[in-house]
Amino acid sequence: YSDFNQQQPSASLYPPRDVMYPYAYFVGFNISMIGVYTIASLLISECSAVIFNLSILSSDAYILFYSRVVMKKPGTYLFYLSFFVTIIGAILFQVAEFATDALRERRKNGDKK
Repeated sequence: YSDFNQQQPSASLYPPRDVMYPYAYFVGFNISMIGVYTIASLLISECSAVIFNLSILSSDAYILFYSRVVMKKPGTYLFYLSFFVTIIGAILFQVAEFATDALRERRKNGDKK
């Protein structure tokens, strides 16, 4: 029988540090999430959701570029495909938005077409 594994009562009013670490990580994570969602909402209100999604996807492109050039490891074809599809979707979204705005302007000016 050994008393080695048993916790000794502490004379301090504060819990030991190893008990506080999970709480500190939890608080830090929540503060960072508040920051991320605040910045994301500001970006979406100033730009658009398309720009926000492209910025998130382009950060992965920078990582892929780093791994390909510096680490000499090629990426998978699925990443290239998803990046290409996202860029095409963003272009189509902007073209459709431009066409819709032009159509609204024509109707506002009295053109029935």
